[in-house]
Amino acid sequence: MPKFSKKQWITDYLAALSKMAVGDTLSVFLHPQIEQVEFPNALTKQKTTRDLAAMLQGAEAGRKVLQGQSFEIVNYMEDDQNGALAEVIWTGKLAVPIGSLQPGDEMKAHFAWVFEFKEQKIFRQRNYDCFEPF
Repeated sequence: MPKFSKKQWITDYLAALSKMAVGDTLSVFLHPQIEQVEFPNALTKQKTTRDLAAMLQGAEAGRKVLQGQSFEIVNYMEDDQNGALAEVIWTGKLAVPIGSLQPGDEMKAHFAWVFEFKEQKIFRQRNYDCFEPF
């Protein structure tokens, strides 16, 4: 049996997010007791904590706001235990207007995501999202 690779798991997770995955297609990457924390940023004004159900609802809602999205890992680190950090450039093609951007425009952000794993699934995810001006 091949050794579990956190980097490959995160790469596959981001690929699923790029395809706007929802439901079971997305939840396969996530521990049933996942906790995602998104720290304040230009879109989320206060610290927000989500469980699995809220994350899946967010993925559904994202399909109404975005025509598509992509994630490019520009830096990656992991420890010998259960943690990993991915620095990611996110690009989203808008389906709705946001700020000065119109449908079809691209929004960009620089993400630092901290992951913790349990039972070979993402158990904790902390998002530090920095959006370019919009």
